[in-house]
Amino acid sequence: MSKKKKPKNKNSSQAEPKNPYLPTEMFRFGIDTGKDALRAPMIINGGAVVSLLALLGTVTTSNGGVDVSGLNNAMLLFAIAVGITAIAYGVRFLSQIMYIKSFMFCARGLLWVSSLLVIVTYVLFFVAVHGTYEAFDRDISSIADCSKT
Repeated sequence: MSKKKKPKNKNSSQAEPKNPYLPTEMFRFGIDTGKDALRAPMIINGGAVVSLLALLGTVTTSNGGVDVSGLNNAMLLFAIAVGITAIAYGVRFLSQIMYIKSFMFCARGLLWVSSLLVIVTYVLFFVAVHGTYEAFDRDISSIADCSKT
């Protein structure tokens, strides 16, 4: 006697077993994504501060006669963005503690705060890049005007 296999019916009461590791893996994925989202503004804004400091050091020691006062505001914005990113790291850490303690409302709120802080750092980065461009554009046009006379 041969045994007949029952065709799989999607409407049957026996559902496919769920992956028990899926929620844990999704949680880890969320943590890793959050780390990457916080690392990026720290790297780009920190690199911009270091670059501007190196440029200011070179320009001031070479006595090139270039006015770099317009770069002060841009450097300040880059530095503030680095500080805000550090605060976002702390808020994210507090959010994880709230998740562990099962204070979901607080955890979600802190997660939103951390996300908004990251967005603010990106906005500050682009505003500072624009300020740097304006400072260089003004300095280059003033040097070009001096060379024409």
